[in-house]
Amino acid sequence: MKKSIVVGLLLCFIFVLPVQGGLTDQDLVMEAQGVLEDLQAGNYEEVHAKFTSQLQEQLSVGALEEAWKSLEQIGQLEEIIAIQVEQVQAFQVVVLTAMFPAVNIDINISFNTEGELAGLVFTMSEFQGEYLVPPYVEEEKITEEKVEFGQDPWVISGKLTLPRGDGPWPVIILMGGSGPTDADGTMAANKPYRDIAWGLATEGIASLRFDKRTRIYQEKLATATDFTVHEEYIEDTLFALEFVRGLDTIDQDQIYLAGHSQGGMILPRVAVEAENVKGLIYLAAPARGLEDLMWEQYNYLAELEEEITSEIQAQLDMIAGHIDKIKDPDLSPETPASQLMGIAAPYWLDLRAYDQLETAAGLTQPMLFIQGGRDYQVTEEDFTMWKEVLGNRDDVLFTFFPDLNHIFHYGEGMAVPGEYLMVGHVEWEVLQEIIDWIGEK
Repeated sequence: MKKSIVVGLLLCFIFVLPVQGGLTDQDLVMEAQGVLEDLQAGNYEEVHAKFTSQLQEQLSVGALEEAWKSLEQIGQLEEIIAIQVEQVQAFQVVVLTAMFPAVNIDINISFNTEGELAGLVFTMSEFQGEYLVPPYVEEEKITEEKVEFGQDPWVISGKLTLPRGDGPWPVIILMGGSGPTDADGTMAANKPYRDIAWGLATEGIASLRFDKRTRIYQEKLATATDFTVHEEYIEDTLFALEFVRGLDTIDQDQIYLAGHSQGGMILPRVAVEAENVKGLIYLAAPARGLEDLMWEQYNYLAELEEEITSEIQAQLDMIAGHIDKIKDPDLSPETPASQLMGIAAPYWLDLRAYDQLETAAGLTQPMLFIQGGRDYQVTEEDFTMWKEVLGNRDDVLFTFFPDLNHIFHYGEGMAVPGEYLMVGHVEWEVLQEIIDWIGEK
């Protein structure tokens, strides 16, 4: 039972916000986020105007304002760290877990069977950012230890996850996605890479995942002008390979490389330099250029808005200008990063010289491609491009899950950024696919 917070008056009023029936969880989350944004912005009249006429008589604008401001007495809301959608009797309740300076608060926004907003309650959150173990993980069957590998000045920290027992075990080395990703792929309370590692270890497969260099050494790399994916991915993954080759618990004939998102894009390039790698696993791997994916994502997010305002259009125009410079055949290494999506020119020039499709076609290892149909960051178009190049090979398997997003969580309808905050796990079917594929090798 959650404890209600008393902040001046009872924060449990019923009000109705008309929306269309038959909404998905993602739709309800967007509706709930919109209400929260209006409250934060002080748009109490706008929220009140959405009430039914009966409720407008029962709850004044002033009472709504007083209720919200009484909550803010504990401090300013810093960020939403998790989102859940729960069924409570006849209601769908969107729980927005909000981080305040001293405590996390659940903002519970209820919708009835007609999709109407039917309640608002603030409670002390039982969730303070803890990782929830997936139901398919049996913790007593696994062990995990922190490890380090690499060379000064770029020593890398990672997590080695093993099944309990003597082994030796097959092992997967997991390369994370773009940006300063940690070993768990943390997104609020979600840790998709940990889901994968613990789920695999439960079934007898070891793994090594690690914090990217861009996470560990953010300050040192902030002023780097010659940084490329070689430093971001390749060097550290090769050091990870060297590390597992020194372990008696690892089956040296069963070493696999996996890459998620941009890690999957760079995977063929790593495989060219790696030795004794049994197979390659591509998880939501881009087949197109990074700049093309970025442009597509920005346009997708713009289309989620109710209208393309002049401000949004100005942002798109600015991004288009950056993309044009990135694609310019005369791009100079001296072009400022401020004109290139904040990324230094040598990084873009290095990627320009790399074709992941062509490189993968020259590899001899078996490959597994896994893609979610609700992924708006790496889409079915990328998946199809990989199939066009590699689909004629008997040792390459393609698996498509229509209802999964970029981190392989289940969902319905159009994917939205906010669902990455919704507490969930990598679906078991994804792990089962990897386990079965390795079992056949």
